[in-house]
Amino acid sequence: MKQRSKFTLAAGLSVVIIAAVLLLSFFPLPRSLSIYDGGVTVNAASGSAADIQAAVNQAAANGKGTVQVPAGTAIWHGETVNIPTGVNVIGASLAGCQGHEANWTRYTATTILHNDAVSTMFFVTGKGQTNKASRISGIQFEFDAATQSPGGNGEGGAGIILDRAVDSRVDHCTFINCGQVAVFLDNTDLDQTIKGRAVIDHCIADYPYKSTGNYIWGYGFYVRGSITATSWDTWTAAKWADARSIFGKYDTGPPQIPIMYVEDCHTIQARHAVDCIQGGFYCARYNLFEKPIPKNYGIIDIHGTESETGMTLPSYIGGRGCEAYGNTVVGQLGNYNNVGMMSRGGSSLVFNNKFINDFNSQYNVFDAISNDDGANLFPGTHVNQTYLWGNTITGGVLYGSSGGYTENVDFFLRAPTQAQDGFTYTSYPYPHPLVGAGELPPAYTVTIQSSVNGTTSPPSGTLVYSSGSTMVLTATPNSGYKFDYWLINGQQNLANPASVNITSNVNVTPVFTLKAENPPPPPPPPPPASSPWWQPIVDGWNSFWSFSWFWNWVNGT
Repeated sequence: MKQRSKFTLAAGLSVVIIAAVLLLSFFPLPRSLSIYDGGVTVNAASGSAADIQAAVNQAAANGKGTVQVPAGTAIWHGETVNIPTGVNVIGASLAGCQGHEANWTRYTATTILHNDAVSTMFFVTGKGQTNKASRISGIQFEFDAATQSPGGNGEGGAGIILDRAVDSRVDHCTFINCGQVAVFLDNTDLDQTIKGRAVIDHCIADYPYKSTGNYIWGYGFYVRGSITATSWDTWTAAKWADARSIFGKYDTGPPQIPIMYVEDCHTIQARHAVDCIQGGFYCARYNLFEKPIPKNYGIIDIHGTESETGMTLPSYIGGRGCEAYGNTVVGQLGNYNNVGMMSRGGSSLVFNNKFINDFNSQYNVFDAISNDDGANLFPGTHVNQTYLWGNTITGGVLYGSSGGYTENVDFFLRAPTQAQDGFTYTSYPYPHPLVGAGELPPAYTVTIQSSVNGTTSPPSGTLVYSSGSTMVLTATPNSGYKFDYWLINGQQNLANPASVNITSNVNVTPVFTLKAENPPPPPPPPPPASSPWWQPIVDGWNSFWSFSWFWNWVNGT
């Protein structure tokens, strides 16, 4: 059922073309990346999938733009909104959380998209959209708990899929009961001209449906590359790359390795809060990951290449690795067998993380280093160049290793050094430059009052503009009326069209007045009145005229 909103206009959708290009202040970005720069602002009539899709299509037709989704709860029924990169979709206010520096305080979402069936809600695709990025912000994506199946195989829906999206950002969003995954950066196309890169920040992924029942899915933030067993021989073996070319990098790493940065996010009851597969790589930093469900799965995870004895091809190739630092990991209460991290393949730098358990058990392990490639089909994808240091644990064992790995050969319980390893590590700037560069200006409402005596462009209603943008008002009077002036926040403005710089909420009233008709000609002057006999004599002529009149009257003539 669609929810009514103050954003609903007569045409169902109001497109406001910004007269002055939306100006944003960017931090310096690697390779001069440029994102969120201009386009149109489109106000969706509501939060329904149909209205958001219509607004996205209008913005995309312009090449780029921002869709503003109004406050309210919209009920979806399994739809998907398809979004080409270059289009941003922004809710009415912040959702998600304030991050580690604000003690994980939550924002209260006002734009809520509630799905009572299973689907991918936003599908953002970068294919054919070179050098275009998207931002999704300020929205709560949620699924009915009833859509999730105990023991199900991940069929419970996805919040956002970023398909080959480059330099895109998902921030200040809340994801509730996404039975498959909250945000998925997917780069499975073998067309390597596009390398997926994204930043996920200040988001919440919560899975309350898993509090009861035997639920095993529900990922948080997941990145998948395009490396498969069948494509390995053609190009992957040579390009899997020394991990030194990936650590601390964002846009300059190997072209086949998609990279996802996850920072200042909060997950509750996820199976894996962060994960990677098929050559994907992530950096998870300064997050809070709580209470994993089910047990014995790493909250922070790297999938390994999976095979069993007798197989000739693995089920899939594992992840390329990760950087994980500054995170707080909290286990489930009691004797639960919490695993803070599972390093099942690839290369990693894992340092300065805290793992907290309330129950002291030898099965609570911060990092379980293991090997899923039972048939030993792709040893190049096994754990290698993995460094762990400065991590702490309460109530458990810090590290555990299986799968035939050797300390100081495959993994190291120290930081890398130039002397021992040929490199030292420098982390990528925090916060990620796209977090600063991707900040859109504050949004303000512009309310245009209606008039029975004329129309306006934009039409009457309530619209949303970004701070610093320019609105152009045009008034058209009805027949018999004329435009008099605008009343803008109580001040008269005689211009038509009139330009208004948006720096706060604006209230606009057009004033039309009745057009005056051509006045009738003045009436003819009245004839002069007859002079009575007693009229004063003022000059010689009047004196003669008055005397003659009097004489004739006396004589009756």
